[in-house]
Amino acid sequence: MSTGNSTSQIGFIDSPVGTHTYRSIAVDELRKVCETAAPSTPYEEIRRLVVDDNILGKSTQSSRRKTLRILREFYALRPDVPIYSALRLLWDHDAREQPILALLCACARDPVLRESATVVLKWPVESALSKGSLEDALRAAYPGRYSPDVIQRMTRNLLSSWTQSGHLSGHSVKIRSRAFSGPASTAYAFFLAYLSGMRGNALFDALWVTMLDAPAERIRQYAFEASRQGWIRYGNAGGIIDVSVEDTFGQLGIPWRS
Repeated sequence: MSTGNSTSQIGFIDSPVGTHTYRSIAVDELRKVCETAAPSTPYEEIRRLVVDDNILGKSTQSSRRKTLRILREFYALRPDVPIYSALRLLWDHDAREQPILALLCACARDPVLRESATVVLKWPVESALSKGSLEDALRAAYPGRYSPDVIQRMTRNLLSSWTQSGHLSGHSVKIRSRAFSGPASTAYAFFLAYLSGMRGNALFDALWVTMLDAPAERIRQYAFEASRQGWIRYGNAGGIIDVSVEDTFGQLGIPWRS
């Protein structure tokens, strides 16, 4: 890391927290929070909006608190956490990109979701995804940690998360689809990859950039547009890629240390 901050301070989570054992990434609820709360709104006020004002329209106090916990675990909901503040910086650019922005943030905060990406992203487009393949990947990644029932429950929720992001479609049978990405999600993917320690051409091989579900040429076009928006600095001279997220840090008011 080049920010002088730990991964936890930035917002990454490396130990499984089990959120996918009881819920998917809740894109619709995140959208309602972002519609109601400003990017600078502190967590305590977001909590009040969700639990007391019931902006999510939940029927009970317990369901409001549970949903708040899910959103906090996936997205942090704190302006001083760079992964969340960068998400909010880019959130309103294009509503079509919001599902993949949500997925990128949730993946940074949920190792189980990141693990499932190794199956989903490699699956052939327009082919039915084998639920068993995802269950096998989770068992291999976390031997003895989860019971068979929990693995099955996690798999159902993971399939829902990838459907919300646009990487899968369908109901009982999940078909691998192409998710919608663009300049805002590309800037965010580079932001996460950069924080993960990747630089130059290697950025295009980062998990976060792979999640954009677009060919390299299109990602380069998105990166160029993102640089025009002032979110990142992007240059491509003779095949040598130069990407910097210092401008993103500047807009977020985060001290940068190279």
